[in-house]
Amino acid sequence: KLDLQSRMVARGVLLLGLLVPGLARAGLQDTLTRPLALGDAFRGHGGGNGAVYSNPAALGSAIGYSLEAAYLDLAGEDLAHLSVVDTKTSALGAGLAYTYHPVTDHADDHDARLALSLAPVPNVLWVGVGGQYTWLGQADEQGLSLDAGVLLMLARTFGLGAVAHNLLPATEVGETRSYGLGVAYTGLFTAAFDLTFDPELAGADRFSYHGGLEFLVGQSYPLRVGYEAHPARDAHLLCFGVGAISERAGIQLGVRTRVDGGDEDETSFGVSLTFL
Repeated sequence: KLDLQSRMVARGVLLLGLLVPGLARAGLQDTLTRPLALGDAFRGHGGGNGAVYSNPAALGSAIGYSLEAAYLDLAGEDLAHLSVVDTKTSALGAGLAYTYHPVTDHADDHDARLALSLAPVPNVLWVGVGGQYTWLGQADEQGLSLDAGVLLMLARTFGLGAVAHNLLPATEVGETRSYGLGVAYTGLFTAAFDLTFDPELAGADRFSYHGGLEFLVGQSYPLRVGYEAHPARDAHLLCFGVGAISERAGIQLGVRTRVDGGDEDETSFGVSLTFL
């Protein structure tokens, strides 16, 4: 069985390498509605569709099927998103995501991703890779990038995640290599903290800080709050969100807004419909 899993991972990595020669993880989209509401503190616990963007290893930590359709307004940029995750059919969990960004009548932006996750130690350790293709239509630029991550869960409650973004940097679409570390508690509630590091910056500006809390009321209504600090642009962001979920479907709302420093327009929000 282990040999079969190893072959599946190798095939997945090969597929990521063949998607398009010369692509990139662009800044078109790097979050979804639930991570947005949690201050993007998602690397140490978050499974499901959001893991495609935060930590591909975490994709397999939640078993099941998930189809998510979302509309996001990220600081004034309108995005339409569709993703599907399957971590039930086989030991190799997979997620596909596509985002469309209308720019002009004749040149739009597109972002497509594939994430793969496997548990060498079931219910304890997951490893994952994620590939991204971005085409910026108006600028006529495109790129391919590769993420790699790991997630360790202790007693299915305490999580530690690490991820390297843009191992294949794509400067033509504005993306460079960065790293993230996340710790989380997922018990009666979820508490998470992430630290990200950008080696292209200097001093304290290299780091950004993310924290989030999630409470589930009545087993059906998640309440979320988060915070982000970005010293490089002197920005402090407050995040929050609500949702309603059932065994078959759910709806989620997330908001992120600047409360101090940063640019004038940094309010973002997202709304998602999820089918399980």
